[in-house]
Amino acid sequence: MEPAAVDHLLQVFVTKRLLKERDERGRYELLHDALARQVFHRSPVRNRS
Repeated sequence: MEPAAVDHLLQVFVTKRLLKERDERGRYELLHDALARQVFHRSPVRNRS
């Protein structure tokens, strides 16, 4: 996927209030605890921090 397409989708998620805008480290944050919990449980253990 092209970086521009990824940026566009991230902005769509921000607009739909699924993601919070980038923080000072350039990271996005999931806004809904239920959604965050599902993503966390499905992600590989090595990516959890």
